[in-house]
Amino acid sequence: SNEFSLLEGADEAAHLSRHGWAGYDAVITTPFGSWEIRSEGFWRPRLIIADRTSGAQIGECKRDWMSGDRAIRWHDGVVYHWHQAGWWSDVFELAGGDGKVILRTSPGNERWSLRNLFRTNGMMEIADPGTDQARLSVLGGLSWLLLLLYREQMASAVVMC
Repeated sequence: SNEFSLLEGADEAAHLSRHGWAGYDAVITTPFGSWEIRSEGFWRPRLIIADRTSGAQIGECKRDWMSGDRAIRWHDGVVYHWHQAGWWSDVFELAGGDGKVILRTSPGNERWSLRNLFRTNGMMEIADPGTDQARLSVLGGLSWLLLLLYREQMASAVVMC
């Protein structure tokens, strides 16, 4: 399935819906609004973040080709950095321009079972609750999408080896 829910307890805090089986395009829906993520470019691709109601671009996300880290630049000039927490770590962090971690995202560590074969679990920790809630909800959905894309790219790299 290409539908993902970010839960806070039993309540849905955000919903991520991907277009197509694999790809960058997605929709993030939260109580604060709905945003579309779409890819642009071929040689230097980037993700565009747009408000679904107005269609206005609110930010973009670019990948650093050397490190794999991503810079998320908001329309008001605020920059966030999404990066792997360590060389062998499966934890990813979203930090503000000052380096202060806002979110930590990690894949679930449930034991393998047939029931979990087609299910993606993970955990998101809000490290800085002082961040604007509407922006935090978009960043949380985008972080989850980036983690899914990372896992797909790693799986394809293993298959090619």
